[in-house]
Amino acid sequence: MSEEPDDPSNPTLHQDDEALLPLLRMLGFSKSTFYSGSGRYTTCTIESQGGLLGTDTLAEFPCVHESATHRFFVQIGMTDIAFFTKSTLLNLCDFAEKQGASELIFILDRDNAHASKYKNTLRMVDAEKLGKLEVNGLFEKGLDANSIKDLRTE
Repeated sequence: MSEEPDDPSNPTLHQDDEALLPLLRMLGFSKSTFYSGSGRYTTCTIESQGGLLGTDTLAEFPCVHESATHRFFVQIGMTDIAFFTKSTLLNLCDFAEKQGASELIFILDRDNAHASKYKNTLRMVDAEKLGKLEVNGLFEKGLDANSIKDLRTE
């Protein structure tokens, strides 16, 4: 896991945070909002490791914690289910809880070929699919429909 503190004097993301850009854009967090110095958001990348010695990175999951709402977002995207084990799920839940999150939101690309398998795995923690209105409620307040559309298509 890599974690960088917010730096309001430098409105660019750290090179290691490139994987976070799609998630930040999807959620409507602009660089100026993100680096407002309020400490409202923290980012990290959780790694799923394996291999013979357990040190090979199999997949990375960009995460954003919004402290004001106690939401912890995890982007699964198009990751193959083989790299998202029950251990990965439980570690993500544990980490989010330690960060003070009361809601854990997994973002899975709708075209992911393993969506039904993810659904079964996420049932282990009583995860529920969000409806359209609930998903829209996740976006940063103050964004109009056109801004959200632009952010989601980047």
